[in-house]
Amino acid sequence: MDFAAQSYVAQVDRILAAAVSLFPAESHSGELQRSAAPSGGDLPDGDSGLASAAGEAAGRYRSDDARAVALSDALHSSVAEAVAHAQEANQSAKAISQTAATGARAVLAEGTDPHNLVLLVSQMDERLAAMQEHIEQTRQRLQASAQRITAHGADMSQA
Repeated sequence: MDFAAQSYVAQVDRILAAAVSLFPAESHSGELQRSAAPSGGDLPDGDSGLASAAGEAAGRYRSDDARAVALSDALHSSVAEAVAHAQEANQSAKAISQTAATGARAVLAEGTDPHNLVLLVSQMDERLAAMQEHIEQTRQRLQASAQRITAHGADMSQA
């Protein structure tokens, strides 16, 4: 096998490996921890003004708590979606890289005549373009997820 062709394939492989490293592996957890919601105490029996005010306050508290839980659930859902996108992107990037390596091995096994080298460069160019497009699409998806997460955070700070 020609040293220049091997060197070229090694350079493309390094570029694709660097692109794969942009995306987290499945071993990284993006799960958020939740604290348990506090529970309200029992109100004393009776018709006093204090009991009535406490009942109204408890109702507002339950309403606010339900809104906070809904906002928290929406935030956690958006974060989980972003993590899933990133992990899917990792798998897709690995597939692009592996396809390039397999194609390079197949072409180089045929020899390093000019026709094979043109084919090799063409295949590597296609894989690099596929990775570039994959990175751009993933960036757009994660940017949309980040906007949703930011919006949920803003909603939570207003609540």
